Amino acid sequence: MQQTTFSDDDYTPEESATVFERAAQLQSEDTFAADNENLDRATLDKSASRAGIDEKYVKRAVEELRAKERDAAEQKRVLAQAQAQRAALLRKIAVPAGVVVALFGVLSYSALNNKLTAVEKQQAQVENVLQRRHSLIPNLISSSKFAASHEREVFASLSQLDQQAKNTTDFAERAQVEKKLSGAMREALNTLRDEPGGAKIFLRLSDEMAGAENRISTERKRYNEAVAEYNRTARAFPTVLIRPLLGFPAQKPNFQAESGAREVPKF
Repeated sequence: MQQTTFSDDDYTPEESATVFERAAQLQSEDTFAADNENLDRATLDKSASRAGIDEKYVKRAVEELRAKERDAAEQKRVLAQAQAQRAALLRKIAVPAGVVVALFGVLSYSALNNKLTAVEKQQAQVENVLQRRHSLIPNLISSSKFAASHEREVFASLSQLDQQAKNTTDFAERAQVEKKLSGAMREALNTLRDEPGGAKIFLRLSDEMAGAENRISTERKRYNEAVAEYNRTARAFPTVLIRPLLGFPAQKPNFQAESGAREVPKF
């Protein structure tokens, strides 16, 4: 910081003002160094007079001080009022907003729960008709004695897929195994068609197989329709925003039929 240099003989007006201001400050500090009590106006004027400060300047200084205090108090009051208004506005908004969110939550929960229940019901139906088809497999496997030795590996593969499907708990994964199983059953039946002693078994099991596949196709279609309804509801606004908070899945998987299995199989 640049230091002010005073000459020994003459003082400029700026230098004089600096000296007077600092001298008055020093005298004031020395006068009130040991006085920690508040001063009334009369005492303040006397102290200023002893310090060589004109009363009119003391008055002006007091007015400026009070003006600053009033400005600070007004700013504080305005700020507090603005904060109170914002808080009141937030309370007014929060109550209806909370009601709306709660209403959407209840409606979304009800809609999702109903759609998911329908999906689970149809999933149970699909699993039921699949189980009926599985009941045909032991008879089909037992007829492997009529097949040629080089064709018996088809029945071995059928048995493995049957066990794999029964041991798979995930519905989507099981659906993939069931597609393979459906093809393996048709292949096993076809090996019996022209084999001596297997024709009668082929005719009986093929009819039962056709009926089972028809029921599976019907229930699979109904399941996919229920899944489509659930997925549309889960993606709809504003349910899509509330759904994660309600703990519902984003979507349910479709039951994809293998190529050539969309119609009742013909043997």
